[in-house]
Amino acid sequence: MQTKEAPDPKFAPGFRLLKHDKWAIGIFTISTIVFWKASPLLSFCSFMAAAHFFLFCNVFRIRRLPELIWSAVFLTTVYLQSRGHLSLMTMVTVCELVALILIAVSIRQKDYHGILWKKFNPELESWWKLK
Repeated sequence: MQTKEAPDPKFAPGFRLLKHDKWAIGIFTISTIVFWKASPLLSFCSFMAAAHFFLFCNVFRIRRLPELIWSAVFLTTVYLQSRGHLSLMTMVTVCELVALILIAVSIRQKDYHGILWKKFNPELESWWKLK
């Protein structure tokens, strides 16, 4: 019995926008509009989560762990803000600083393959072939 080998994933670094990404953006856009009537804060949080999903997955294409770190920080700051322990400005500032740090660390990785990969990681193609 012969088994079929899985094809190698093709080398396609840079900005990416797939069909399911378009669906996700559409759903987040609708939820942001719908939530606005009920709660502008909930609407803003939905928008912020969607924007970072897009940045992390499509623009910078960072690893899963940094995405999860940002998500944990986001959920924690949203909780603290909802309890009156943080201002909205502090919540946004903390989340954006963490996002910037995670992106800065990610673009210095040997497997960075997001936007401007040729500038930040010119050896990516060689690394990919050896992988």
